[in-house]
Amino acid sequence: MKINPNFSIEVLTENKYFLFDRKNCKGYYLTYKGDIEATLKKEKIEELNKIGFYDDTELKEEHWVNKILKTNSNISPKFIMISQLIFFLGLLPIAITLLIQSFNGIDYLDFELLNFKEYGIAMLVFLSGILFIHEMLHVVISRMQGIEIFSIAFKLKYYFIPIFYVKIVPTGNDLKRANVAFAGNIADLILIILYSSLALIFQQPEFIICLNLQLIMSIFNYNIFFPTDFYLGIFSLIGKSDFRTKAINYTKQFIFSKKKQSNLKGYRDIIKLAYGLAFYVIVLSMFVIMVLNVYFMQTRGWFF
Repeated sequence: MKINPNFSIEVLTENKYFLFDRKNCKGYYLTYKGDIEATLKKEKIEELNKIGFYDDTELKEEHWVNKILKTNSNISPKFIMISQLIFFLGLLPIAITLLIQSFNGIDYLDFELLNFKEYGIAMLVFLSGILFIHEMLHVVISRMQGIEIFSIAFKLKYYFIPIFYVKIVPTGNDLKRANVAFAGNIADLILIILYSSLALIFQQPEFIICLNLQLIMSIFNYNIFFPTDFYLGIFSLIGKSDFRTKAINYTKQFIFSKKKQSNLKGYRDIIKLAYGLAFYVIVLSMFVIMVLNVYFMQTRGWFF
């Protein structure tokens, strides 16, 4: 039986495999005993049939980024992880030093005196930094490990920060996934160093705004209660990249279940519940702060 050409097989362990669909950008873990290749080619497995593994379709055209950045999957994920750790430890003290100098060396900026043009330029520079440094570092690390890029698009990160983002074809290798995620944290340090330097040198409000935006986003990118780079990196390393989804779903079921005590079957359930409750408290706090800020701006006459 013909196999969908958009599917590829990633060997994880002796009996565990990962199928990824480059057309729909989905991945599936499978466990088999024996020869996986022979099993997939000779048997019409209902599970695989449901996900389109046997669909008669054309091969999806590669994203243009994949054509430009040719893959080199021979680079060890462990080597990339160690290299990124060294880069991070080297960049961190530089970023902290420049931030301290920025706080002491930049004149006070009255945001109420800024005009739309200055805000517009700052936002353009900020988004360019996200696209060409933060997201491109995700792309480079992905391609170095043989991971395909599915798309580069625009969205509101955390529902209110406008950014570009990179979506990769799923991988079942936890270390590779962690490497791609941690690349974003390294990029954040690079951008903090860049904006701090520009703000110190030129003392322009546009660069000061960029520094503030980048600092806020960088700090938030270490939040483990949202699907941030740091969360995905840490939880991929421990093999629990789907922990957040499971914990939030478990918390929903616990809150609306009539038999709450019977749902807690051990310390793992307690951890999931604590995580889920903390997530909802943070979301509620963010909503309250946002409402208060809007009210404050309206009372100050910032809205018509």
